[in-house]
Amino acid sequence: MPVSTHPEVSPPAGQDRAFLPGQPRKKSSSPVLLVLVLVALVGVGVARVAMQGKQDVPRVKVVAAAVDIPAGARLGYANLRYMDLPRPYWTPQMVSSTHLLAGRCARQYLSKAEPILTTQVLPAREGVSSLLAANERAVTLRLPEESMVEHALEPGDLVDVMFTASYKAKKYTRLICQRARVLLTMSRRAETSTRSNAGDASVITLAVSKGEAELISHAVESGKLKLVLRNRDDREELTPETIKDSSIFSWAPEVEDQGPAVGSPALLPAPPPPPPPAPQQAEQETGALPTRPVWSLEVFKGGNKEIVTFPLRGN
Repeated sequence: MPVSTHPEVSPPAGQDRAFLPGQPRKKSSSPVLLVLVLVALVGVGVARVAMQGKQDVPRVKVVAAAVDIPAGARLGYANLRYMDLPRPYWTPQMVSSTHLLAGRCARQYLSKAEPILTTQVLPAREGVSSLLAANERAVTLRLPEESMVEHALEPGDLVDVMFTASYKAKKYTRLICQRARVLLTMSRRAETSTRSNAGDASVITLAVSKGEAELISHAVESGKLKLVLRNRDDREELTPETIKDSSIFSWAPEVEDQGPAVGSPALLPAPPPPPPPAPQQAEQETGALPTRPVWSLEVFKGGNKEIVTFPLRGN
């Protein structure tokens, strides 16, 4: 007997529903939805991790420069401000309060919005004179760009001072100061700043002895100065030597020291010797006796003595 199936009864699980011939089977969208859900969950997880990591990084408050501060300027509340800094970037040289810096002088150029370090300022209520020893003097120089060691100098560095000048149309170079200590200077960061004064970029202050201060002051008016950077541990005292053209061009035989330069008084032709004086003028000037042979006769008159001369005959 054939089994009859009610038309409203669904087919068993696992069997496809009946569809009319010629109709396409509908595709399921569940895989696409699953991928979108997974992407959303991953994004939410990454965002939560980033927010949690950001909240876990501690931050500290330090003092920074509110404006560009040149070397030697005195700090005040108007040119100081606070800034938040991530704790990993904090160093012991940073300052946490503005009253610890107000009134102190900057040892070097301080950039705007940069934390200020205790090594960049002078001690409280002290000026540049506090950095000098009893036998030292501070001398400030304004030098050209090529003489500033690429603005790589920092306070505490040691430099030698070279002097170059022309004398009698010849150039000479000599070491006039050794191991001079840098007190104030402007770094490369200050030199490239658009807000800094270009005329102050090549100013440097050195600590030298009294004699070296006199020598440098005279040399800066007579020629050119150049700074030579030394290692801070280098204590060698060099013997100053005068460098001239023949010292550099010793390989060129035509370059020799041949006395004063062309046009100097030593190379001008000597004036002709004066003509010999006339015989009578020579006798009057020198008081010499006549060269003509004569006889001399002594004549005594009383207590007086006279010498009478007679020319020889035949002359």
